[in-house]
Amino acid sequence: MTRLRSILRKPRAMSLRLRLFLLILLPLVVVVTLAGALRSWQAQTMSQALYDNALKVVAHAVAREVIITQGDVVSDALLDSLVGVMGDPIFYTVSAADGRILAGYTDLRATILPRDLPGGEAQFFDLDYNGRPVRAVALREFIADPFFDGWTTVLVWQTINQRRALSLTILRQTLSILGVVLVTAAIAVWFGIALGLRPLTDLRAAIALRSPTELGPIRRSLPSE
Repeated sequence: MTRLRSILRKPRAMSLRLRLFLLILLPLVVVVTLAGALRSWQAQTMSQALYDNALKVVAHAVAREVIITQGDVVSDALLDSLVGVMGDPIFYTVSAADGRILAGYTDLRATILPRDLPGGEAQFFDLDYNGRPVRAVALREFIADPFFDGWTTVLVWQTINQRRALSLTILRQTLSILGVVLVTAAIAVWFGIALGLRPLTDLRAAIALRSPTELGPIRRSLPSE
């Protein structure tokens, strides 16, 4: 009875199959987690680059429209088509060299523009507009026209809902693929370990069939270990 109690109190050791399975699978989980984090960063970077390039094209379109109309507002048809392509609302303002707003929205502070804005280069930055995070692009171009008085600044900004949606879509697709890969690898590893340990299980079965007094060699195909 005392021996039985000591056996019951002794914690059961982890099986060799489970130990090998965990030792192989845990590094795979770490690799999948790191791959998911890397892919999340790549998704955000890709979404940012795609929408920034599109926003730059929108800024050029707004500038050309304002030049053609001599400072008139951008037509609703053009804005609707741009919003249809970009997905999020688009806002803009066009200002002359002396700070006069020639067209667009006037409720954005001029101080949000980057200092020493270079001519002909697009500058991207983040800001809040009416309590919502937006992504903005500023273009400074020289326009040889008396109405514009030389250097003209075009500022276009847009909410970032579609950017986030694209990033989340790419991330969900990536996590789904990584999840399938991990589950498939776990199943393959489990059955691979079972196949690799078959000589050991055969040896266990052979020993279980022997009597305590039988000392002859075990006739089984065993690995060198």
